[in-house]
Amino acid sequence: MKHRRQTIAQPQQIVTALILTSILSLTAGISVSDSAIAAVPSSRNPHSNLLKNRDRNDNRNHPHQSHTNQLPRPIINAVRRDLSKLTGIPSGELRLVNATQETWSDSCLGLGRLDESCAQMLVEGWRVVMSNGSQNWTYRTNSDGKIIRLDTENSDNPSGNLPNVVANAVLQAASQRTNLPISQLKIIKSVQITTDGCLSLPRPDEICTKIAMMAWEVTVAAKQQTLVYRSDNGGVQVRLNEAASNIDNGNLPRTVSDRILQLASELVNVPISQLQITKAESQTWSNSCLDLQRPEERCMGVMTPGWRVTVKNKEQRLVYHSNREGSVIRFNQAASNISIGNQPNSAIPIPNNELPPPLAPGEIFRAITTGGFANLHYQTTLLNNGRVIRTEINANNSTPYSQEIRQISPEQLRQFRQLIAKAKFAQLDRLYFPAPPGAADYFTITLTSKKGTTRYDDVGLNQFPESLQSVIQAWQKITNN
Repeated sequence: MKHRRQTIAQPQQIVTALILTSILSLTAGISVSDSAIAAVPSSRNPHSNLLKNRDRNDNRNHPHQSHTNQLPRPIINAVRRDLSKLTGIPSGELRLVNATQETWSDSCLGLGRLDESCAQMLVEGWRVVMSNGSQNWTYRTNSDGKIIRLDTENSDNPSGNLPNVVANAVLQAASQRTNLPISQLKIIKSVQITTDGCLSLPRPDEICTKIAMMAWEVTVAAKQQTLVYRSDNGGVQVRLNEAASNIDNGNLPRTVSDRILQLASELVNVPISQLQITKAESQTWSNSCLDLQRPEERCMGVMTPGWRVTVKNKEQRLVYHSNREGSVIRFNQAASNISIGNQPNSAIPIPNNELPPPLAPGEIFRAITTGGFANLHYQTTLLNNGRVIRTEINANNSTPYSQEIRQISPEQLRQFRQLIAKAKFAQLDRLYFPAPPGAADYFTITLTSKKGTTRYDDVGLNQFPESLQSVIQAWQKITNN
């Protein structure tokens, strides 16, 4: 009986073992299938895990990021170009760090300036973060990248180890130049450089110590301008590097700038390509003569909107006054610092538009006298027959009155001609010897011969070149009865 129960139990154990085996096989099959399915994306895209890890890291560092991979390439390029121009960093060294789609509150992308009117409208765009590996910059753009603006408040502070005394000195200099408060200026780049004693930016006739000294080159953003300054470590010596700066001409109309550059080119006798407008300030002049009244002029006392424009060529600086349209332009000789060739230090060029007409046939020499408290205006002409004619020119432009004031002998005429030739009057052509600052009640005399024209104010004659002094003395003997 016991043997029979054992015999019956064996088939039951076999059946149980088979059932357990089937269950285990089914479970294993399911596990293998899941593993195989899970492995498919990895086998097709071996970088998927890296991308997931990078996305997790980006989201952790920049919780507002979205659709970075959808940022249009033209926007990246536009931002990179602007940032490269702004900082001087090669565009190839600038990398996209982050980009998020945004909706800005106005047409200025929420970065309107105090003097700017922005349309109140929703503007779709992007917030873009760029980096050179050590510093980040944040930009705002519209949807197609045609409008881009640097968000200075959310960009890294580029000052780094820049001493506060240097930063303050540079910002103060930039504020004085741009007439902007320091709160509207921002240092966007600073690097240490090695210069000479003049910061490698020597001024005219300046002797610089040829020693290597550490200095700072600091870039300041001022509205649409970029000013590059150099400073010593104490902020005592601060100089603008105009060649490296991007200076705004204050919306100076192209017609005005072109006309001023043309006049400057004629004045200093250099091509326009060698001239640069370094500053243009909107001004309101107190009269129709742009606050540069000539001795013979009567100016209307009307407020005249216009421009004060500074033009530079190497060491030379030319300052012009203009009305708003550029139809009236005047050279401010007192504010200018120019020289031509070997001309005397006290002389400045006569602008082409102020040159008198050449001598007429039969004329040997002419002097035009203007100024004085009486505001006189007359010309005296020596003819080839020895006659000396004086013509009074009235301020109201009525018919001039002429009279013969003297007749000189042929010998006197011959001697005067020889003196003009000996004095090399051509070397004084187009030169003006102005009165010293503060002088008053003087006459301005413009002398013209066949060889050229020169002008002088009749104070400080002993400071003029000897050749000019000899001509003036000889002419006075001829014209004085």
